[in-house]
Amino acid sequence: MRWLAVSGFILAVDQVTKNVVGRLVAEYEVVPCLGGLVNITNVRNFGAAFGVFQNARAQLIAVAAVTAIAGVYFLITLPRDAWVTRFGVSLAVGGALGNLIDRVRFGGVFDFIEVSPLPIFNLADMAIVFGVALILLSVLFHPRVKEE
Repeated sequence: MRWLAVSGFILAVDQVTKNVVGRLVAEYEVVPCLGGLVNITNVRNFGAAFGVFQNARAQLIAVAAVTAIAGVYFLITLPRDAWVTRFGVSLAVGGALGNLIDRVRFGGVFDFIEVSPLPIFNLADMAIVFGVALILLSVLFHPRVKEE
């Protein structure tokens, strides 16, 4: 199924980039890129987005696992022509799995992309945000109304 392949690709790229940054950049080190527009900053987030729910590891693992499972279910059951929604779900599933692996392996999520004024994030976070945005756009502009 091509949509699961998209999720797998996101997961693989996320994990490879985290591994490379982890090997090349010391924890809390800041490496300016693109003339300082972007920094590579090796940090761990032990909470959720924006640092909320700090040290709620078990709950965050459960939420990520349920999200990934629900996403796979939706990929299997969504109509074939709902490709925007499927793409969004694929991105979100890949991102959720990438961050889930971090939480299980390291206790927190490995973040490294710093673009001021945003909190430091990673590719999995980007995939989740873009995936959810595509799902919302799909729902808003292509609602499926069943006629009775």
